[in-house]
Amino acid sequence: MGILFLPGTLCSEAVFAHQTRHVQDVVPVQVIPLHQGASITASARWVLEQVSDSFALAGFSQGAIVALEIMRLAPERVRKLCLISANPKGATPAQLETWKKWQEEVREGKFSEVIERFANNVHPEKQNDPSLRETILNMAMETGADVFITQLQALASRIDSRPHLPKIECPTLLIAGKQDAVTPLEFYEEMHTLIPGSVLVPIEDCGHYAPLEQPQTVTALLHYWLQQ
Repeated sequence: MGILFLPGTLCSEAVFAHQTRHVQDVVPVQVIPLHQGASITASARWVLEQVSDSFALAGFSQGAIVALEIMRLAPERVRKLCLISANPKGATPAQLETWKKWQEEVREGKFSEVIERFANNVHPEKQNDPSLRETILNMAMETGADVFITQLQALASRIDSRPHLPKIECPTLLIAGKQDAVTPLEFYEEMHTLIPGSVLVPIEDCGHYAPLEQPQTVTALLHYWLQQ
């Protein structure tokens, strides 16, 4: 059994660099950035076409949303599930308006200005960390404006996954940044209640980018999860 990592919006393989480096001695690793699919369902189907057999699945942010859709479409393919910085809810009117505005700004040539906002979604004390900020912005530039617009279109199609959570039967690990303003702890607490036997681990001093902000902790949790 290998592990499949799904990065989030404007993220490359680099978001899971530490985890990939230290988990590959336990299981084979594959990372698939979400560059295809103008809907969450299309993204999930595309991911499933890239892998064979069954696998452990770990998704970060938009990757976690796609992971939940994979659980809905092909639960028999997933041996274990890990959701990091996850939002199980459907898109809100406010989010739809924001994403529409971002698409307009990107088409006007303001991609650099838009991605700066993503670099602020870390713990407040880490917002001026030059290395962390550079990693987030470099991933965004590598992803590019066209893929970003496709990712936003996919996010706009996001459904409310909560009615499907009680059907998840595989071992599930929920990793939450305690200071994550994008996906607050209450989201995970609800998922923990709905997913049978799930394990919830809140990480202190951590915002939205848990795999980058607290890489050793996330990797240690994944090691434990994989070996259970």
